[in-house]
Amino acid sequence: MSLTPEQLTLRMQGITGSEIATVAGLGKGSLWSIWAAKMGAAIEVEDNPAMIEGRHYEPALVEWVRLYHPRHAGQPILWTGDGQRTIQSKRHPLVIATPDGVVVEDIDLFNCGQIACIEAKKPSRHTWHEWSEDEYPIQYSCQCTWEAAACEVPETILVAHVIDRTQMYDVPFDAELFGYLLEEAERFWRDYVLTRTPPPVDGSRQASEWLQRRFPKQEEGKVMEAGELLRQRIDLLRFYEGNLATAKDNVALIQNEIKEAMGDAELLRAGEDWIKWKRAKDSRVLDVKAARALLVELGRLEECEVKREGGRRMTKSWTKEEK
Repeated sequence: MSLTPEQLTLRMQGITGSEIATVAGLGKGSLWSIWAAKMGAAIEVEDNPAMIEGRHYEPALVEWVRLYHPRHAGQPILWTGDGQRTIQSKRHPLVIATPDGVVVEDIDLFNCGQIACIEAKKPSRHTWHEWSEDEYPIQYSCQCTWEAAACEVPETILVAHVIDRTQMYDVPFDAELFGYLLEEAERFWRDYVLTRTPPPVDGSRQASEWLQRRFPKQEEGKVMEAGELLRQRIDLLRFYEGNLATAKDNVALIQNEIKEAMGDAELLRAGEDWIKWKRAKDSRVLDVKAARALLVELGRLEECEVKREGGRRMTKSWTKEEK
């Protein structure tokens, strides 16, 4: 489902269900990226296979609720697919939600018969360990309570397809959690959005691009001496970079050891954990070197070249550690 321009505009006027956990410090996203989006400077994210897969699963998971939910099976579900709606709370204008569906008592009672929101998820394999029959990631508790507040319903049904099973969770509206989330949302909006003041930078792509735009060129010859705080951050950077290089080497070594042990086996089991080593499908890629040679031969290379604006790159020089 693609959001309409009207929905996108409405979502700029507050905090959405997918954003609230990060705003409250309970999610894995980037607070800086959310701020940039509210400032109209969001980076357009290209579709990837996981996003496409998630969208295809949504209607099937909503239908699963309609067919198999213990209490709501057979009841009408509205605001799904292309009819999905974005709702702004009348009591709390900062509370905005775009649920994947809303269970209602009867189509004829649409305006007063909302029972529950529905949130459909297709978790990636990297987060499968966070899901079980009665547990799910905390950010979805935040999202479900936030959306229940927006729609003024007592619960949200969280439905997820994890590995090879579809699981439903009834997430009741949590008034205490909502109070905390609303307080954090109001603080974020007051301190950063209304003042157009960016939050502390993080490691997000948007923060990096904003810094490039804000400081596109260096002042030739200008030297800055690091104070105590920056010295501490430099020491930390050096530590992380050194350990990252070691970690990458160790990961490559252990992976090769496991591959050697697996031989021609497709799957390696270790209790509930597993590793799969299988051949990917063949694909066709552009041989850039050959294409360039052909363009040179045809005298058309300059037609295909574009100017790439140079950005500032960070390089480092570390003193050698004493042994």
